[in-house]
Amino acid sequence: METFLHDLSWVMPLRSDAATPVFQAFTWAGYTTFYIILLAIGYWALEKTAFARLAVLIGLSAVLNSFLKDFWQDPRPDEMFRLDHAVGESFGMPSGHAQISFVTWVFLALSVQRAWAWVMAGIMVLGIAFSRLYLGVHDVEDILTGWAIGIVSLIAFVWFIHNHLPRWHARHWSFQLLALAALHAVMWFLWPGGPNTAFALGGLLLGWWIAIRLDRSLIHYAPRPEWWARGASAAMGIVGLFALATIWTNAAKEAGMGDIAIGYGRSLLIALYIGVIAPPLFQMLSLARKETS
Repeated sequence: METFLHDLSWVMPLRSDAATPVFQAFTWAGYTTFYIILLAIGYWALEKTAFARLAVLIGLSAVLNSFLKDFWQDPRPDEMFRLDHAVGESFGMPSGHAQISFVTWVFLALSVQRAWAWVMAGIMVLGIAFSRLYLGVHDVEDILTGWAIGIVSLIAFVWFIHNHLPRWHARHWSFQLLALAALHAVMWFLWPGGPNTAFALGGLLLGWWIAIRLDRSLIHYAPRPEWWARGASAAMGIVGLFALATIWTNAAKEAGMGDIAIGYGRSLLIALYIGVIAPPLFQMLSLARKETS
């Protein structure tokens, strides 16, 4: 069992020039850039409510994953197996790719309730998880632990949506903000080893909280039914999103801000752009409309 959970020598014979780009593509679909694009396009062009909830789920799941990585400090497999060098010096267990891809694609399948969505969820969850083994940056234990935490956190999130979400929305904004502040305090003062760049996830959650509240009270965003309008919104929005993120990052570095502050500000700005800045612009350009009650 110990060999099965931690030995990656069986991966080496599976590697080939044809297979490696396929699993590199799967692994890219588990990194931050992909999730930003997915959430933005989903929110602007597909189903606002489902993708707003998914953004919160991803943010909370990423906080939990980062916390457990730093708490357990489980090393990754030997570097001799490694084909993905983007992981840097981060720890291995639980696998963020396995955990977050599970909650993402299963949540979307639950939202769509179609056979093709479940097939896609299965392909993405299994493909992304196996890509981490193939690229030598996680062992089987990391993957299984990531899936287990993903299952528990998804069940808890869906339970909350079905049983407590209306009460959360009915709470005064000050109570909601206090809950977010408490999470920020945990991330800053109780994080294993002290605060680090994972604190940026707090900016993501704060930004989505602001976006959801403003949309419910003021923006009332809804995509137009025509696919050309949805496609134009998505294309224009993605270009603007990454341009804005790049401008912020360069300006913050020029101002001498630290990595934690830069990351927090970028995450906050990305969430606000997706939910607050871009939707009114699309409405002004007649690429979207106001939601009717």
